[in-house]
Amino acid sequence: MAAANSLMAITWNLALTGGPLAAALLVAHWGYGAAYTVDSVLFLFALLMTAMAYVTNVYQLLALRILQGLCGGFVAASTALVVSMSPKEEIPFTVGLFQTAMIVGGATGPMIGGFIADAFGFRAAFMLTAALVLLAGVVVYFGIPNHQPAQPAAGKRTGGMAGWRAIVGAPGVALVYGLRFVNGLGSNMLLPV
Repeated sequence: MAAANSLMAITWNLALTGGPLAAALLVAHWGYGAAYTVDSVLFLFALLMTAMAYVTNVYQLLALRILQGLCGGFVAASTALVVSMSPKEEIPFTVGLFQTAMIVGGATGPMIGGFIADAFGFRAAFMLTAALVLLAGVVVYFGIPNHQPAQPAAGKRTGGMAGWRAIVGAPGVALVYGLRFVNGLGSNMLLPV
């Protein structure tokens, strides 16, 4: 069982790594219309969670988790949405609050899901998650007037590796990326155990 958990965690995290990179390259080359919006990813998550409720073996779950991981650009897209809706002087507070909500949800979700799975079965936990994610998608779609981050100006867009080199070459960015990697490695290293 530990090997299956490790395989699930590794492949999901690799897909989660590839999703934002692919989304960033799509946005850099073709603009936000080519990538996904926050609401569309939430609707896709709800569909994937519903499908996960009906898997019959670990390989089906693995395939769905990989698809879920490929939507990893959701965090970046939703952060961009939050920033685009915030007054400039409130951006640090808004991003901090957004990150806190994500961390608290990530910390409490498995515990609540475990209670639900113990009481009603795994299918109920997946279906409740799907319902909550669908509700969030509906709220974003109908409740936020512009639920797609603003398009960068045509002349401001840098595509592909040139854009990445400019970002990573900025003072301190490579260090922050490295520290974030070490933090993620340390906090996730013992998950399969």
